[in-house]
Amino acid sequence: MDTISTNVLGPALIVQKFMPLLERAQDRRVVMNMSSGLGSLAQVSSPGWAVYSISKAAIVMLVRRHLFSCGEWMH
Repeated sequence: MDTISTNVLGPALIVQKFMPLLERAQDRRVVMNMSSGLGSLAQVSSPGWAVYSISKAAIVMLVRRHLFSCGEWMH
């Protein structure tokens, strides 16, 4: 559970807390999260990395959901 807490819950809570500041910002707003190839659904090939891979795939979805909810989804 530490991996999920660190790689998913931590970034989710940080963005949630900073969202009011980001919404008020006049200049460019940037939130950066780090994923990896092991978070790619297209590259499910490393059997020993299940929890890590799940956490990295979750951070990708978290970023996409935030962009979508902010109306800044890019195709």
